[in-house]
Amino acid sequence: MLSLAEIADIVPPSLIDAQASGNSVPEEIVPILERRLAPWLKPLAPPIESDQADDPAFDPESIGDERLRAFRAIRIRRGQVAFRSALLEAYAGRCAITGCAIVDVLEAAHILPHMGPQTNHVTNGLLLRTDIHTLFDCGLLAIHPETRHVVIAKILNSSSYSKIADKPLRLATSELARPSKEALQRRFKAFEVRNG
Repeated sequence: MLSLAEIADIVPPSLIDAQASGNSVPEEIVPILERRLAPWLKPLAPPIESDQADDPAFDPESIGDERLRAFRAIRIRRGQVAFRSALLEAYAGRCAITGCAIVDVLEAAHILPHMGPQTNHVTNGLLLRTDIHTLFDCGLLAIHPETRHVVIAKILNSSSYSKIADKPLRLATSELARPSKEALQRRFKAFEVRNG
């Protein structure tokens, strides 16, 4: 595998040290990075058309390995080391909503979107299980700023996520690390606009 130094000479430092979730490598760098990683990857199979999706001639040997691309995205997302570490400590290594204690699936979620280092404050974050973080970022889940209870979008009412509706947010162990009420209010307003 390539060393960090070999990647750092083509990937901007801002991505290697990224603090935000969902950052991606710029398109102009992707081919260079993939060329350098080619010795570890099988050639990619051409994409199939929708009418071929159930084609019985599927050949498992023809599958390209997309895990590296996924690994790259996860690595960049988890690059927010200090922010995530602060939230892991603040929430005693448990999801603020589900209580999940499997550290490998816990992510640092920004209440207000990442806009630079100033938004990486522990009070602008929640430690969330990956699926809950995705729902939060998609505007399908929010925290009511007054009650600090979970609110879900109507589309989730008939899903397994309905069980977390109205669940109280687990508060950070230190009062100084608890979520900013103002940040929760702004995020909740955006949730209400999205979900009518």
